Amino acid sequence: MSSQKAVLAPMTLVTNWTALDVNTTNLVQSPVRPFGRGAIQFNKANGGTTSKSAAIYGTVASRRLGAAFAPQDFMTWMVEVSSVAAINYAWVRIGTDASNYAEWRYPDSSLTAGRFTLCHARLADAYVTGKGLDQKAIEFISVGVAFDAATDVLSNMRFGQIQIVDGVTLGENVTVEANIGNVGLLNKAETEIDPATEDKQDDTITLLGTIDADTGVIMTNTGPLVVAGGGGYIRQDSTDTIAKETGGNLANIKTAVEKIDDPVSGSEMLIAGGATQTNDLKVTLDTEAVVLGTGSAAIGKLAANSGVDIGDVDVASLPGSVDGPGAPTIDSYSSAVVDCATGATTSIIATPGASKQLWIFGLMGTADTVDTTIVLKSATTAKTGTMPMAYNGGFVLPPSGNFAQPWLKCATNEAFQITTVTGTFDGVVTYAIVSV
Repeated sequence: MSSQKAVLAPMTLVTNWTALDVNTTNLVQSPVRPFGRGAIQFNKANGGTTSKSAAIYGTVASRRLGAAFAPQDFMTWMVEVSSVAAINYAWVRIGTDASNYAEWRYPDSSLTAGRFTLCHARLADAYVTGKGLDQKAIEFISVGVAFDAATDVLSNMRFGQIQIVDGVTLGENVTVEANIGNVGLLNKAETEIDPATEDKQDDTITLLGTIDADTGVIMTNTGPLVVAGGGGYIRQDSTDTIAKETGGNLANIKTAVEKIDDPVSGSEMLIAGGATQTNDLKVTLDTEAVVLGTGSAAIGKLAANSGVDIGDVDVASLPGSVDGPGAPTIDSYSSAVVDCATGATTSIIATPGASKQLWIFGLMGTADTVDTTIVLKSATTAKTGTMPMAYNGGFVLPPSGNFAQPWLKCATNEAFQITTVTGTFDGVVTYAIVSV
């Protein structure tokens, strides 16, 4: 014996549900669910009203059960409550809207606190509100728990999947009685056809016999369709007349197909010359985009046309400077005054900060008192040897054209310093702060 069920609400999406009134709070997707299916969780609060229930409802897309279920079948749902002390019963409502529905109840005496209980009630045992349940238009579903008093409170009530099942699925003992009486068909108005008033069976049998005979004749006639006269084809015109078509129309069709085939070479359609086609396929470009694929695709020649806009042109992203293989991340460029005292180590550029380096790209300076020597340093670490400088003499390190290759690099977060011996040294330095 086969069984069937209809899942009305899998309870897997809390956003499909709304609290019925102020007595229902903390509506969330339950972290606990039965058998891997979804569950919705909410609390009963004392909202100061006369309502004794905590409930939620959802509006669903209209569905039709038709005649799939009978009064002896069951409405089932899963429910878990943390305590049954103040509970009267758990319920499910199914209907067209909040004013027209059927309600099924499960008593507190059959609930077990702290675990999910499979609740079930026969469809025939429903409490009816308004017009009750219309199996052809189910659009409203609500679940809730009725308490003994409006002031009762309870946390973490959970409802699992809601479905209708037949008695076989639920495990009920089923007695089957077969009484073959008048077996009729339903017409389009879903009314049983009465043979006494709609005596069509004999006519139907006669018609089926005629169709069967005609089909047998067709099946045995396997010869080809022969049309007298010259070449042509068979057509059916607007008056349902079958006629033979010859002459100009067929020739015109042939010519049109051949023109379409001209630019085709193998599996490709060629444009403007090539292969063996006799007619070029002309393409007019207006507002539609034309895309050239990657590879060797190219436009042979663009003719002069002041009305053509070819859009932005990027020539392989021209760089703003010569950039080496290091591809440094340069935060900023700047310059600093070089003003070194006699016989001292002078900090020219301060430390740049964590994960930063000073890169020196250019330097110019002169000894402006007496002969002296200088050493360029990263903090206290020499980056050059001791370089002699004659009085009023100097040197220039021209700016490096390769931003990945400066004259010297200071260590991470170290200052750029210059040490003199007997005289002063003045000038200017250009540098960058680089993230490393």
